[in-house]
Amino acid sequence: MANWQINQLPKLSEQEFSDWQLLLERRTGINFDKHKHMLNTGLSQRLIELGIKSYREYYLQVSSGARGAAEWQALLKNLTIKETRFFRDPDAFLFVKEFLLDYLPSHNAESLEIWSAACSTGEEAYSLAITAHQCLRSLKQQKYFGVTATDICLSTLSQAKRGQYAKRKLEVIDDEMKAEFFEQKDSRYYINQQLKSRVCFVQANLVDLQQLPVRNMDVIFCHNVLIYFTKQVQFSVLDELVTRLRPGGVLIIGSAEAQGWQNSAVKKIEHEAVQAFLKCME
Repeated sequence: MANWQINQLPKLSEQEFSDWQLLLERRTGINFDKHKHMLNTGLSQRLIELGIKSYREYYLQVSSGARGAAEWQALLKNLTIKETRFFRDPDAFLFVKEFLLDYLPSHNAESLEIWSAACSTGEEAYSLAITAHQCLRSLKQQKYFGVTATDICLSTLSQAKRGQYAKRKLEVIDDEMKAEFFEQKDSRYYINQQLKSRVCFVQANLVDLQQLPVRNMDVIFCHNVLIYFTKQVQFSVLDELVTRLRPGGVLIIGSAEAQGWQNSAVKKIEHEAVQAFLKCME
C-alpha cells in the first residue's frame, strides 16, 4: 500500500526542488543536483509516514521551531542512510591492513587513532576496529587503539552504538571472526563489549568540522560520501581532513571521488584499486 501511495505523490516542482536543495546544501553540504530522484523518493516516503500531502507544508515544518529540529533528524535518516555492510569495499580494507602492518612497527605515539568520517550505521567503524585489532595482534603489539566514528544523523549513530546487525550484514565475515567479535542472539549478531569499547560515536557534519576535537589521526577513512558534495565542498572537506592527519598517516577516499584535488601536505599513493593520500613528514 505504501508503495502505491508514494507513486501517487507528484514529483517535486522545479521551485520545490530548488528550495529543498538550498536548505539541504546549506545545512549539510549535500548537493542533490545529480540525485533529484533520491531526494524526491526520500521526501515522499517521509510525507507518507507523516500523512502530509504537500512538500511545501513539510518544508515549513522542517525549517522552523523545535519540532522542525526533531523532524530534520528523521529526514536525514531517510536521505543519508545507504545500504552498507561489514568490509563493504574489500580493496580499501585490505589497503588499511597492509598500511598498518607496515606503519605500526615504527609508530611511536602512545595510541593508534583511526577515524571513520561517515560511519552510517557503524559497520565501517567496527570493520576498521577489527582490522586494527588483528594487525596489532599479528605484530604482537599491546598498543591501545581507538576508532572515532562520526555521522551527521543522530538516529543513525544511535543504531550504530547498539552494534546490532542482521545476519546478511555479516556475509563476508568468517565463523572465526564472528566468534571473536560478535555474540549471536536469536537471528541477530551483536558487537561484543571489548570491540565496542574501542569505538566512539560522535555527531559531526563534514562541512563544519571546526569544533570537532579530532587531531593526529593515523588513518582517516572517508569513503563514498564526498560524491554527494559539490567539487568545491569536496576539496574544502579534504583540506580540513588533512589538517587532522598525523604526519605519516593516510587518508582513504572513494576511488572516483574528488578528482583533481591537490594538497601540498599529502602525496597520492599509487594503487590500482584504492585512492589514498599519505601525509608528508614535517
